[in-house]
Amino acid sequence: MKRTGLLVAALLLVAAGAAGSYPTLSGESGLLQVPTADVMTLGNGEVAADWMSVPGGGDGLAVRGVVGLGPNAEVGAAWRKFSTEPDGRLVGVGGKLQLLGEPRSLISLAVGARFDDSSGALFRRVGNTFQAYAVVSKDLTHATQELATAAVRVRGHVGLLSNNSDDDNSARGFIGVDFTSPEGSQLLLEYWNHARDDVSSVALRYPLAPMLSLQVGITNALGSDHRLVGGLNLHWGLGG
Repeated sequence: MKRTGLLVAALLLVAAGAAGSYPTLSGESGLLQVPTADVMTLGNGEVAADWMSVPGGGDGLAVRGVVGLGPNAEVGAAWRKFSTEPDGRLVGVGGKLQLLGEPRSLISLAVGARFDDSSGALFRRVGNTFQAYAVVSKDLTHATQELATAAVRVRGHVGLLSNNSDDDNSARGFIGVDFTSPEGSQLLLEYWNHARDDVSSVALRYPLAPMLSLQVGITNALGSDHRLVGGLNLHWGLGG
C-alpha cells in the first residue's frame, strides 16, 4: 500500500501548476466520462476541446462547455464529430444540481440530466437519448495514510445513471476516483457498467497555467479497445 501511495504521489507531482477543473466528454463537471457531485458556481465556466483516436484509423473532436448558474447548479453542452463518419455527430445539453456539499455535509450529492441527439455507428446511443443520474462524492484522503502524508487529496465517486433511448432503457452504475496534488495535477480512474460494453478510463490532468489545463488519457468509450484522448481546457471565474 505504501508503494502505491508513493507511485500516485510521484505521478501527480510531475505536473505542477495552478489548480483547475475539466468537463467530462458529455459536458458536465466530472472525470473523463462520468460525472461527479461537483458543480461549477456562479461566475465560473469552462470550455474544453479534446482530440480522440477512433476505430478505423480516424480522428474525433469533442467540444464542451459548462457554466455555473448559482452556488449549487450548472448547465453544460457538448458536440462531437468523427472523421470516419462525415454524417455522424452528437449534440447534447444537460444540467446538474448539487443537493449536499462537503465540508458542510458528510458527503457531496448531486442529481443531473442530459439530452443527446446522435447519429453514426461509433456512438453507443443513436437517436434521441435522455439520461438522468445521481452521484455521491466523498473525500477519502484521511482514509489512506500514505497519500495523506504525501499531501495528495483522494476523492471517490459512485453513481447510478438511467438511460432512455430507442435501443437501451436501463439503469447502470459507475464509480471513479481522483487523486489531486497540492499543485492541482490530477490522476483519474473510472469504470462505467455500460449496457453494451463496460467502459474504463485513465487520465492525467496537467495544469499549464491558472486558467489553462491539459488532459491526456485512454478510454474504451468508442469501442472494445482503449484509445487515446487528449485536449485543453480553458477555465474562467473565481474558482471551481
